[in-house]
Amino acid sequence: DIVTDKVNNNSSYNGMEGVQTAVTITQPSSGYVMSQVGGRQLGDSLYGLNRSTQVSRSSGSGIKPLIDYGPAIQYLGWSTSYGLSDTPYTYGGTNIPLTNFDMGYMGNMTMKQALALSRNVPAARALDAVGGARASTFLDKLNLPNKGDKTGGSDAIGIEASTAQMAAAYGAVANGGQMNTQRYVTKIVTPDGKEQQTPNHQVQAMSPGTAYSLISMMKQVFQKGYTGQNAEIPGLAQAGKTGTVGYDAGLHMPLGAVSDSWVNGIVKGASISMWTGFDEPNKHYIPASLETNDQFVYKDIMSGIRDMVDTSDWAPTGVTDLGNGYFQKVDSKVTTTGSVPVINQYNNTNSLLNNLRSASLQADYSGDDSTKKKAALNAKQVKTDKWVIPQVPSSSSSSSSDDKNPAQASSRATDVTRVDGGQ
Repeated sequence: DIVTDKVNNNSSYNGMEGVQTAVTITQPSSGYVMSQVGGRQLGDSLYGLNRSTQVSRSSGSGIKPLIDYGPAIQYLGWSTSYGLSDTPYTYGGTNIPLTNFDMGYMGNMTMKQALALSRNVPAARALDAVGGARASTFLDKLNLPNKGDKTGGSDAIGIEASTAQMAAAYGAVANGGQMNTQRYVTKIVTPDGKEQQTPNHQVQAMSPGTAYSLISMMKQVFQKGYTGQNAEIPGLAQAGKTGTVGYDAGLHMPLGAVSDSWVNGIVKGASISMWTGFDEPNKHYIPASLETNDQFVYKDIMSGIRDMVDTSDWAPTGVTDLGNGYFQKVDSKVTTTGSVPVINQYNNTNSLLNNLRSASLQADYSGDDSTKKKAALNAKQVKTDKWVIPQVPSSSSSSSSDDKNPAQASSRATDVTRVDGGQ
């Protein structure tokens, strides 16, 4: 099995003894589970833990397209160029601050840029605008867990979900918004040779325009300078979202330590969701220097199956092309931008964006040396007349590296208190 071999023997796991990985790959057009791996180095065990179906670990930012931006496109008519504010923010009704992985803010940006750079604050603002009822309705149609109309707060940057659930949900995006029941068996053949097809229940979870808008946004994630750049495969039309989960500062883990790392990626003919972490995250962690190594494993898996599935590019469907890589669902009745003329702003600030990305990556991927990491985060501010990345706030405000959310910490089934979020 290609996937099992990639998971068991990939050198990207070197330096993380005992680390586990779970993978689910589905066919978006049918819901068929093409491959599922419940862990690494399982040997001949018949009754081991199937981590691909466990729902006790946070998705990190891999949920952002499905809980924040998808509902905003579907129900509010936001275009991918909609303007969002990445500025100081506290969760509604609390004094709990939410920051970003670099402990700074980038000001006004498009929704597409907010997703590709995995900014936490714009995601939370989007969920605030959508509201819990709409967000939960959207998640329900994707068979994803939610809190009903109480959905909100730190859910914007992470919910507890499995790779099986995430692969199916992302598969709906790849399939023009149509959700197919996840199936492990497509037909049953009786001893007398008769065949019975297993039922395939289909739900239009979102409009084709919403699905294509999300795809157009998520394609950028795997490009150089963005959070999934190590998973880029030249010439392949793929889209997706990464996610990472850090620790609450009270656990005194090393700077940048990660408990859960995710890669969710789609091509037209396959949806892959991959989780990496340790079974006992209070005792073991992924060091900052290796937190994106799972992207190389994902890249190997996708490269291994690309000749077996449909990898043709998606055609724009149900959208109006706004130019410059931005789209709007055709039946939308709102303006294409928020509070700022974002498209024009971005046309004039390409070099600035490159500087911002460079600063973010330097702060986040400068290695596992804590001294160097802190130095990078406290480096000279990047300033223009419109954008500022401030220095790291005092340690009194909760935070973590990457876009691992410094929001509310919570106690999970694994008995680890950590901060949800994701890169």
